[in-house]
Amino acid sequence: MLLVGVAGAAEWLTRLPDAQAVAHRENKLILVDFTGSDWCGPCIQLRRQVLDTPAFEKYAADSLVLLEVDMPQRKNFDAALKARNEALCKRFGVRGFPTVMVLTPGGEVVGGFPPGLKSVADACKALDQARESASVLQKADAAGGAQRAALLAQVYRALPAGKSFDAARAALREQIRKASPQDVTGLLAAGEVQTQAERFDKERCAFAPNDPRLAPILERQLAEALPENRPDVLRAKVQYGMAVAESVEELEVVRRQLQELIPQLPPDDAAADQHLLDHFFQDLPTLLNTLRRSRQGY
Repeated sequence: MLLVGVAGAAEWLTRLPDAQAVAHRENKLILVDFTGSDWCGPCIQLRRQVLDTPAFEKYAADSLVLLEVDMPQRKNFDAALKARNEALCKRFGVRGFPTVMVLTPGGEVVGGFPPGLKSVADACKALDQARESASVLQKADAAGGAQRAALLAQVYRALPAGKSFDAARAALREQIRKASPQDVTGLLAAGEVQTQAERFDKERCAFAPNDPRLAPILERQLAEALPENRPDVLRAKVQYGMAVAESVEELEVVRRQLQELIPQLPPDDAAADQHLLDHFFQDLPTLLNTLRRSRQGY
């Protein structure tokens, strides 16, 4: 069993099976720190401000097994361990560092830290929620049908924001689908929205903002978009239109798209786009000159 850490500090395991064995034996959850210990500034800050503090270590001692999944850049790092860590990042869908997840002894994700967490108090709050979710997940394992689906939905809704938890959300949606094909929780429909949004975003990101090949993709996406995803596609069309506009007439088309978008947005976003419409699209020739100069690097 490999350990990392310094004398007097909490010990961090480096192999998931070892952490699971301890967690099973001691009835604890597993806190996994996916990190780049020698290059990732936010990772180093998280360890210094939260994970390596006496207050956090005191909290963790009675309820958590600590596991470090490190992806450093130093050449002398154990190659076999790095390969295992890469596999764990892929398995859990980690999309960036740091990512902190909380697992059951069986390896199910029940929580973690939201992006940008910087205080011990916020960490303990997130971990309290993970412990509650683990308890709910146990109840779900003993239930069936609509009751199981409702309990799983409770765990789903408590997961932190961030793309690194998308894989955990997808796994829970699949369990909910099996427990309740009729979607009594409403989460399956929400999952379809998210899946489509991620696919659309990936398609758009394959092209530069002014690539002409993007135009037919945006038209297709707008035709296919679920109602919840339509505003994002409209916004992408506005951004593309501004990136390629070469005439006042083309900017007029963009203005109409922006007018269509604004009523579909939350109040804060709508106010920002209304400001754009009121202050920049009232004088299209000036806006066109501004966009041209921006493209030329002025």
